[in-house]
Amino acid sequence: MLDSRTRVALLVLIVASRAVSLFAAEEQPKPPDVWARVQMLEPANQPWSLHIIVHPAHLKQTDILVGETVAEKAADLKPIAAAARSPWVNLTAALGKGTNSVRFLFEPKDAFAGAGVKASFSFATAAEDAAIARTITDHDTGNVISFRVPQDLVKDKQGLLSIREDTERRLREVKALNLPKGPLPQKIWCITGFRSNGQFYTDPAIAEMDFDIIRTLGMNGFWEQNGGQPGALQKMAAARGIDRTTVYWRAVESPPRDAELGGVRLDWAKLGAFMDDVYRRGIEGTRKAHPGGLPTTIADLMDEPAGQGFAGPEYQNEFHLYLQQHGLTPDFLGKKTWDEVQAPTFNWWTYFKTRDALDLKDLNVRRSWYWATRFWNHATARLYAMATRAVEKYAPGVGTRVNFGPPWWYDYGSLPRGIDAFEFGRLRGVSLNFNEDWVGNGNPRWPLEINTFLMDWGRGALRPQRPTSGCYITRDANRTAVKLRAFGALARECKIFDFYYYGPAYTFFDHWSDNASMVQGVGELTRDMGAVDDILWDGKAPAADVALLCSKSWPVWKQDDTEQAELMMVYLALLHAGIPVDIVSDEEVADGRFAAHGYKCLYVVNESIPAAAQEAIRRWVADGGRLWLEGWAGMRDEYNTPTDAWNEMLGVKQRSWEPTGDLARFGQEIKVDDWMRPLFGRACVFAPREGVEMPVATFSTEEGIETTRIRVPSGPYSLPAGKGTVHVVPSTAGKSYLDAHQKVDGQLAPAILYPDGKEREAIVRPALDSGVRPAATTSVSQILAWPLWTQHKGVVLIANFTGNPAEAVEVGFLLPRPVRAVRSLRHGDLKFDEATRCTLPVNEVTDILVVE
Repeated sequence: MLDSRTRVALLVLIVASRAVSLFAAEEQPKPPDVWARVQMLEPANQPWSLHIIVHPAHLKQTDILVGETVAEKAADLKPIAAAARSPWVNLTAALGKGTNSVRFLFEPKDAFAGAGVKASFSFATAAEDAAIARTITDHDTGNVISFRVPQDLVKDKQGLLSIREDTERRLREVKALNLPKGPLPQKIWCITGFRSNGQFYTDPAIAEMDFDIIRTLGMNGFWEQNGGQPGALQKMAAARGIDRTTVYWRAVESPPRDAELGGVRLDWAKLGAFMDDVYRRGIEGTRKAHPGGLPTTIADLMDEPAGQGFAGPEYQNEFHLYLQQHGLTPDFLGKKTWDEVQAPTFNWWTYFKTRDALDLKDLNVRRSWYWATRFWNHATARLYAMATRAVEKYAPGVGTRVNFGPPWWYDYGSLPRGIDAFEFGRLRGVSLNFNEDWVGNGNPRWPLEINTFLMDWGRGALRPQRPTSGCYITRDANRTAVKLRAFGALARECKIFDFYYYGPAYTFFDHWSDNASMVQGVGELTRDMGAVDDILWDGKAPAADVALLCSKSWPVWKQDDTEQAELMMVYLALLHAGIPVDIVSDEEVADGRFAAHGYKCLYVVNESIPAAAQEAIRRWVADGGRLWLEGWAGMRDEYNTPTDAWNEMLGVKQRSWEPTGDLARFGQEIKVDDWMRPLFGRACVFAPREGVEMPVATFSTEEGIETTRIRVPSGPYSLPAGKGTVHVVPSTAGKSYLDAHQKVDGQLAPAILYPDGKEREAIVRPALDSGVRPAATTSVSQILAWPLWTQHKGVVLIANFTGNPAEAVEVGFLLPRPVRAVRSLRHGDLKFDEATRCTLPVNEVTDILVVE
């Protein structure tokens, strides 16, 4: 036998040798070089030179200047003779992995303004004819001919295409889908980004093909750029029924900044004049680009905005006025005079780092931070409100939007980012509700059906307005996912779909022009929407009897993502049970709007809730409301100060919670771009009041020579509170629902299945016990049914998130009027009973029942 030292040495040697062999196995051979050579064919008598621009990735490019030789400066170029070829040019160092966009601009540009240019391009693995992989001849009406060039000309030779060939390829692929000509959406917006701006080509024949592609896919709108598309493109769009657009009037993001102060001075009069002037001029420019009048238009004020950086004495003065408007005084913040009260210049990217450097044990510091954060959000929202008013003044009928973004990434739409969606609603910073999904093909934390949450979150933030809602459906989808994601948005009254973004590939990042699976899904989806276009446009989702509180203050103090996950997973469980949910803010609760609505049940997961909202909820329960909450909810007020305001209502003398799960990263500073950080559980520790019965488990802890007996709730409990009822869940119910998921590789699609047993029951039962009736149900968990009703008819959207077909699914729904007929888009007329139940096979991921 080997001794221990020898065994260890041998083990180390084996591990090292395996590591070397693994490394060798993973090391990929270097792709061959890529060279290019050009010969201009027409005009035949024109000396010329080249400006080659290589785009390996978004916002990256390499410029190469070519005459008789490669030069660093245009002044050093000696033109290539009319009948001569360019030298071989090595593109290797400029290329990135995959496919690159390469533009060849012929100079001098003015020489090609009339007749354009025709040229022959050879691409090779070495600077010699024998190494040529392909020679392509192409032409353009201007001076630019572009290509898609793979990094590896040997392995990916089929990917070497001119832009013209690439467009022809994509058009062939779409035609090969044999999509029905219609019906296509007329009222529901189906818009996509499509860029034809002269950078990669000027030949209108290429643009014509791209318009044919997006129209065949069912688009009825396309993006404007720089204030207005060239007139020829407008005519191409109009000829195909593409009659609406998005313009990018984003001047709100560029208010005058004081370089010395490092921020924006809050002189509201001057800022108002700036917004009025810059939007007047911008809109005038757009109108000039549309001499026949603006098409139906949406104004995009900003994508994924963050809070503005404010600074200077005006900022501080406005902060003081803001505090006074809320009834606050300097002594409340621990100061003697207003001059001592100062708001920092915020940056959303460093928000948590700045916060954690403060002495948060000091109540006055916490109060100051909270109100400074709120003012930062208020001031930003006020700027956007100025921009919206300017748009409505100079372009009546044009709606304004920002993309709030999913709140689980980068704290979009909440106070730490500086863009509070609820403050935007209060000040009318935008007139449309808009968001982006980025849920891919499914992730347990943000599954495909979570698009309903995005729509409800935005609708809640912009209440009491009932603005038209829209959603980006992003390019990270496949044929089935794009349908399910769109149906989730439709279910919550989404009327505007911006499929972000078609592309084509060579013009921008995040495109789906090469995603053949998504291309097919979009084409099929638009036919389904077109079949019931009128109903989808006019249809309203059933009113919600259940509310989910989204306290504005909790993200200010959060230490992890537990509460965000609870918010989403509690919502998701209710969604899976067919229960519509309104998301309400603490302000809506505090000012009485919540109580006036008549909700039957309220769900609360946030630890930090403003005191005024806590008191309003306590009164609402005492008056007969039913409250579901997790045991730590309302343990702290808006200043993150512990409070016992709800202890009596919950039947406890004191309460706290302990983190559970893998705690290796617990307590670490929050980084805003770390959206996959671990989710921690929570377990409540309660001291029950005398006479209160709750299921408890008792355990002991020893500290020194003392032993402490701790009573921990072993499960949910309910108790009366005045005329109402409180249902307390002592652990992270949403995380339990999430952790119990299963991934399924189904026949129709990959799927994420959540439990339909005790984990869901723990969340939805109190709502059902309060008399809430699901708007629609099915006999199969996660085959969801979502109704939309007009005055005389409706649709029930069927979305199959199980991944597998189901032969006989019973669908039932509450209908506000008698039913004459029920028809499935997939299976035709259906039989139904008096309870409005029908049975049908669900053998695709989506179907639509038309109810008359």
